[in-house]
Amino acid sequence: AEAKAAYCHGPYGNPLGGYTGIGTEAVSRTRDTHGGDGGRSAGASAAAPPDLVESFIFKPASPAAAPTCLDKPASAYHSELLRVLGCLHQLTAAALSLPADYFERFYS
Repeated sequence: AEAKAAYCHGPYGNPLGGYTGIGTEAVSRTRDTHGGDGGRSAGASAAAPPDLVESFIFKPASPAAAPTCLDKPASAYHSELLRVLGCLHQLTAAALSLPADYFERFYS
């Protein structure tokens, strides 16, 4: 746990990415019973227990340290995600009769 904590670069959702430990996230706290509060409700959902999940957010351009064992596989995974995203953008643009590169300006 201590080795993982070395890659925690700030509070959950920080712009550097990194490690988030078990007990930090609670997805059920982001919604009220109707899903319309955007996570601002102080009602029953605020008392929801944390999720039993840990994560590592990899950001290739982040100046924060990441485990070197993740460099190559995480970079490859990130590249493939960007490729799939590009395909989905082109497919969506075609379905809407827009130019194939319509969504690129929003992701550059």
